[in-house]
Amino acid sequence: MKFILCVLFVGYMNAYGQQSNIKPLDRGEAVPDLAFITQTGKIKSSVHLSDYKGKLIVFDFWSTHCPGCIAGLPHMLELQEEFKDKIKVFIVTEDKGDDILEFWQELPKLFSQNATRSEEGKRIMHAGENLPFIVADTTFDKYFSHPGTPTHVWVDENLRYLGTFYGITTTKENILSFLQGGHPRLDTFRRESLDKDNALSWLGNEPRKEITDQLQSYSFILNRIENGGARNNITGVYDSSGALVGFNCVNQLIPELYKLAYFGYRFVQEDPIYNNYSRIIIETKSKKRFFEPKTDVEYIKWQDTNIVCYALQVPASSANDLYPTMRQELDRYFGLSSSFEKRSLRCYVLKRRLQKTMMSAADIDKTYFDKNQTVYEPLAIQSYPDLFRNLINPLFQLDPSLPYINETDEKAPISMKLPWKIDAQHITLADIQTALRLYGYDLVLENKIIDVVVLKDPSSPRL
Repeated sequence: MKFILCVLFVGYMNAYGQQSNIKPLDRGEAVPDLAFITQTGKIKSSVHLSDYKGKLIVFDFWSTHCPGCIAGLPHMLELQEEFKDKIKVFIVTEDKGDDILEFWQELPKLFSQNATRSEEGKRIMHAGENLPFIVADTTFDKYFSHPGTPTHVWVDENLRYLGTFYGITTTKENILSFLQGGHPRLDTFRRESLDKDNALSWLGNEPRKEITDQLQSYSFILNRIENGGARNNITGVYDSSGALVGFNCVNQLIPELYKLAYFGYRFVQEDPIYNNYSRIIIETKSKKRFFEPKTDVEYIKWQDTNIVCYALQVPASSANDLYPTMRQELDRYFGLSSSFEKRSLRCYVLKRRLQKTMMSAADIDKTYFDKNQTVYEPLAIQSYPDLFRNLINPLFQLDPSLPYINETDEKAPISMKLPWKIDAQHITLADIQTALRLYGYDLVLENKIIDVVVLKDPSSPRL
């Protein structure tokens, strides 16, 4: 597409030759009348921020290395087209013209695997042609401090800075509410100074050291702590002898906590077979609190009560009771009845079929495109568990409800090329099987009796 080549010539002009010591704006402050250059398709424009006074202005801080940013382009174009001249959307990126050119050139290859992916790629390309980009930014980033992408900055009709928010809060509902004079739910993107190793500090004022030094046991649970969206942070608490006596769990889903309580810290941290919920069976009447909603609007509200911080420490003398204690407490906190059970379940099983020669070392750093433009990413693997670990993420995309079992026992280094790179979410089982069989492996569906955690509603007490 011709507009892609134009990106190379997009310049960025600091407002009135602004000095480098720009002070970040506070919420409610007036935004200077910045002058800048945008590129919309083949059209390059020199504009001032004041040209858009009277509109809600949304700056989408974006990067070619951010999958969420890329996938969000069609949504931003839909909002612009929905609200027309009532809002103005700008895509702001620090990426240089060369990087963006390479990105747009590679994009069709990454979305060519099937008709669905091809259509998705076309929607992204169409949005990229019709949204104004501010490239190689060095100024907006200084005025609107943001910790990552995708984040959105809102500026009101009077050119006042409203705040920096999670990208998912820029929804049709929130924009409509704002334009009608309402107060939409906009989650500020910020990172609290959170000490993941000191759970007691999460409670607010730092407890006195002379008290904490004498504290032998505690547990508590808090609603989600805002820390820039970070999750999956579980750290072990150890006593002076090195014994595991507790956990600090920051912003976790309920199934994650039960997975830890039943399968243990080492397995959850290191073993890929426990990195999904397939070994947790939920048999409660309502399941809404266990799984993230599909829409951003629902998720914004859902996360406040269903993502939690949990801390537990038991006395050193009770270290052997750590996991049973955690299970009992989780049941009490969440009003559930949990247990370990053996169930016969349909599973994906990785097997070794034949002895085959792996790739040569010279091929390891190469990326492959076959005649159908399928992307192949070579794996340089040290031992057989790493093969299974590299398979896990694409396998979870196939069917996250099915457990995965590794029945290979090789210990020699393994190298092979497998058909995915950043597009793992669209790989099929047939793709994986075809690639594995070239190296003497196979992935099959079989019934297996395995240990699972079962979560149920508590039984009503007998009268």
